[in-house]
Amino acid sequence: MAEDLEVKARELQSLLGRCSGLLKGTGRMDGQGKKPRELEAKHDRMQISELQGTIKKLKQELANIKKHEPRVESQTKTKETQESLQESYYDYSEDNTTLALVLVFRFLTFSELLLVGRVSRQWQRASLHPSLWELIDLSDYRLDSDVLIKLANSCTSTKQIILQGLTPPPATPKVDLQGYIDSQKAGLEAGLKALLSKAGPSLLSLSISQCPLRITERSLWITSFTSPSLVFLLYQSEEFPPTPESIWSLSNGCPRIQSLHLYPTEDEELDKQYNDRVLYHIGKGFPLLTELTIGGQGLTISGITQLMSRLPRLHTLHLVKGPQISYETANHFSSILPSLLLLQLTHTPISPQAVIKIIDTHKSLKTFHIQISFIDYFADEGKTRTLGSEKKYQQIINNFEAIAQHSKYGGVFQVTDTQ
Repeated sequence: MAEDLEVKARELQSLLGRCSGLLKGTGRMDGQGKKPRELEAKHDRMQISELQGTIKKLKQELANIKKHEPRVESQTKTKETQESLQESYYDYSEDNTTLALVLVFRFLTFSELLLVGRVSRQWQRASLHPSLWELIDLSDYRLDSDVLIKLANSCTSTKQIILQGLTPPPATPKVDLQGYIDSQKAGLEAGLKALLSKAGPSLLSLSISQCPLRITERSLWITSFTSPSLVFLLYQSEEFPPTPESIWSLSNGCPRIQSLHLYPTEDEELDKQYNDRVLYHIGKGFPLLTELTIGGQGLTISGITQLMSRLPRLHTLHLVKGPQISYETANHFSSILPSLLLLQLTHTPISPQAVIKIIDTHKSLKTFHIQISFIDYFADEGKTRTLGSEKKYQQIINNFEAIAQHSKYGGVFQVTDTQ
């Protein structure tokens, strides 16, 4: 793999020289008074035009890389200071080979970037160039905070961070369960803090999901102090749902958020923390919201309607495991969300009459999608279903399918039975 990348780097470096050489030869005569072979026909002139375009693209790529070059303030720095700077930054303007490596490394994944940095000192410097770390996608990786802390020095231009499926290492049989939980709790937050602190105002998007134990709701507090320019945030945790205090802090530190997605937890006791107080701080602290995901059994229809009344720009709403929506409740939604374009209900019970009411009232609504299951309507019965409840649920599904097939509502309404 290392040899292949080195070959690509050399080819990229020499391509610019070859293209420039061809263009410099345009219009010249060879020793016998003839034009060069490359310019003998119209087809060849077209090739020259393509080469000009190639050179322009290469120069643009090089210019983008040079934007991240560090400026050495003095040539009289001590040797120790110079070596310290070179450990985390590198003057790429003096090394075309490294520039070529950076261009090639743009096609690598996160794990591949970490690997190529082990090939040589030069490859390590190239792999740490800030332009390669505008997107950090850490999905399904096994890593610890030390890796994130080391990576942080290259994240001064990071715009998007994705932390998904960062599960802790399995517990050994001899380890006490509670001791294992305590040792893994918030285990990645020191590294996350380092990443967010280095990214600072450049970070625009942050996604944290399915990172059991290792990242808590404290990450929302950290984000509020480090990422003032954030416009997109997704947070999902089964063990640490968002709390009113963490959302209050987030709203004060990141008021520019336009797309906010806070998912509920499966744990009924923990789900109570995600309540109407959370909605209050969302409505008060994020006036620019256009997309919102909320949910949980701790929410009430009253809290949801009050929240919606404070978000005039909202056009996309996703309600997950929310309270039941009846025909009467639909009247509240109709009066406070006149500009809604997309409404999605996931495991949130709603009556067929309420669906018709919402569609009839929201003339601007383009998509209304519900995902439901038997337990959403008959939670008290659990897994033991009776014949009567089965028939009632089937009737509900039939009513929804009839609405979806109706000429007036079919273009907007969709239903998915997740049984």
